[in-house]
Amino acid sequence: MKRRISRSLVIIIVLIVVLFVGYSVPQPSNDRKWTEDQRLIPRIRIDGDRVEINNVRDFTYNSETDYRRSFVRKEFRLSDVQSVDFILSQFADWRGLAHAFLSFGYQTDKGMQYLAVSVEIRKEEGEEYSPFWGMLKQYELAYVIATETDVIQLRTHHRNEPLFLYPMQVKAEHAQELFRNILEQTHRLETEPEFYHTITNSCMSNIAKHVNAIQAGLVPFGWRTIFPGFADDIALEAGFISEDVTDIEEVRQQYLINERALSLEKGSDFSLGIRAKN
Repeated sequence: MKRRISRSLVIIIVLIVVLFVGYSVPQPSNDRKWTEDQRLIPRIRIDGDRVEINNVRDFTYNSETDYRRSFVRKEFRLSDVQSVDFILSQFADWRGLAHAFLSFGYQTDKGMQYLAVSVEIRKEEGEEYSPFWGMLKQYELAYVIATETDVIQLRTHHRNEPLFLYPMQVKAEHAQELFRNILEQTHRLETEPEFYHTITNSCMSNIAKHVNAIQAGLVPFGWRTIFPGFADDIALEAGFISEDVTDIEEVRQQYLINERALSLEKGSDFSLGIRAKN
């Protein structure tokens, strides 16, 4: 009996050591065999009020895996940023399983233009996302900066995910501060890669981090940041979503944009069309 207990104890200790070593030894890297959509990361240059972003993703999709690969450069003034939208894309039947990202609107001579920022895993070739492995330093963190025709159409047209676009009721200067804070983090990742973590370094936890850097404690960490599909409750309670109704399901129906997104003709202004009120 003692020998059996000792042997079990040894096995448990060995497993703990293996898990500890496996978790602590890996170092994040920007040098791996990335998938085509993750091969290039955004390159940020901020000079006072001017910002230049290279490697803005602007793919055209025939399907989720069949696309025309294109990266573009965007240059504008941070002071031209006028708005920020909070976007949820629900990728499972249960509401809590969703991807959260932001889109910033900035004024140009041709009207408002939009850039989306999506915090994701940076996938290697042959890699698939798993929430479990996401807690064990298996994925690098990626800040994808992309056009809305890329990140939104990918989800509405090809993944068939219900997508909710919430215009945030914030002052332009706060949207500008938030965007600058995000761009500074994106720039750091160029030389200081990080591991993604399902709970502490994910899409919603990073949005919360950037928002709280502007106003401390505005987005409390908790189960609604761990399960982003409930994060629009936080936005509604904080007054970021301007609505007379307080029932989140009614609010969600008002900001579900899939039907509008799918009805827009090619060549039309996609960003304007998905924001058009019925």
